[in-house]
Amino acid sequence: NLHLFNSGGAEAEGFPIAINQLTATPYHYIWKGEGAVAVINGSNLELITLRGKRVGSVSIGNNSSENIPICIQAIKGELIANVVVNGNWNRYNVKRKQKLKSIPLGEGEWYFVKNNNQVSAVGLSKKQFVRFADNGKKGVLIGNVSKILRRTSTTDQELFFLSQQQRIFVVNGTGGLVAQFETRVTNINDVYLSKNRSGKTLVGILDGIANNSYIYTLNGNELSKQQFEGSSKLVLHKRGDNSLVLVSESNNYLVRYPLNY
Repeated sequence: NLHLFNSGGAEAEGFPIAINQLTATPYHYIWKGEGAVAVINGSNLELITLRGKRVGSVSIGNNSSENIPICIQAIKGELIANVVVNGNWNRYNVKRKQKLKSIPLGEGEWYFVKNNNQVSAVGLSKKQFVRFADNGKKGVLIGNVSKILRRTSTTDQELFFLSQQQRIFVVNGTGGLVAQFETRVTNINDVYLSKNRSGKTLVGILDGIANNSYIYTLNGNELSKQQFEGSSKLVLHKRGDNSLVLVSESNNYLVRYPLNY
């Protein structure tokens, strides 16, 4: 089932919704002033309002994919669904239940980026971080990439953190290189970006072997030799006074370190 809870922890009216096989993270969008989500339910993409009403669906066929990327865009008053299924970027007119286009991407880890209602597909394929425009044109952004560490959104752009041995690349959703720098971390397991009180962008980096985290600036300077114990995931949490707390996990416990940077 698909559940929706409000900020107070109560389930929203109209939920839960029966879902047989959820194979994608629900994608939230606004249509005609109302919030809704797009989900993949088995072989169908379904549109569900935040009041729990199903308002559209289209078949995407049998697929072997997990965590299918979704992006909804409005074109000439109609909703267009973008999904990546079995290595193909397929575009559907939901109301007409019609496939409009299919662009072969190949095997890889794919994401959609929407900028000014223009959708592109970016991802890691054959150790290359690449971008496909909606006309099928491919551009290689960075080669010899080990993995995508994290995708994050700021107020004005989406950012992808990539690792290449001990080097980190920060790339925005349109393919622009925001930053790159070397670290002393030999096995980069996670990264997290946030701004401190003074507006400086800090990057937390988690060493997957040493199980320690370190703090860098976006231009690659390590702020100190201080290390913070923790494994698995890393978060730089901003408190109400705009100070930062590093949150990680150690021996099945959450650990928190106030940062004085």
